[in-house]
Amino acid sequence: MSYVRVVGEFGETYILPSERAGELPLIAEWLGDYAPDEDVGPDLVTAALLGADAATPDFAWMVTPRPALYFGDDLDDHVARLVDGTEEWGPILVVDAHTLASLPLYRQVEEVRVTVLHEMGHAYLRRRGVPYEWAEEDVVENFARHGGAHPLIAYGEAFGE
Repeated sequence: MSYVRVVGEFGETYILPSERAGELPLIAEWLGDYAPDEDVGPDLVTAALLGADAATPDFAWMVTPRPALYFGDDLDDHVARLVDGTEEWGPILVVDAHTLASLPLYRQVEEVRVTVLHEMGHAYLRRRGVPYEWAEEDVVENFARHGGAHPLIAYGEAFGE
């Protein structure tokens, strides 16, 4: 299964797992507060498709739906954010197209891959009932950049419900 580009009703760009393409109306509803970035070029779409596909094997053990990506605007220099509350039924990540586009093309795919893994780490911890604490940033970043689920799982077991 792969990711596909879907253009929304108002020209907004989504990168969806093929098995979640039918969820577009629900995904769009969750994104009501996020402004779309309508200036998403083909290079960013390709980077998002490739990066999301590349991340999938590294979080498959979480047994969760693959995340939907949405190109939004103005995330305060973050490449992406997990939309609160979506971790249970299917994570939605808002990707800041301007921040991603500021990177050299050769780094965009890797940055999407790492960002998807980072945000999936947060989603995993929320699903385990772990309240957000700044300390988890190191745990999810380590998981995203270096792999190995054991520290993430241990953190979830130590601080979860």
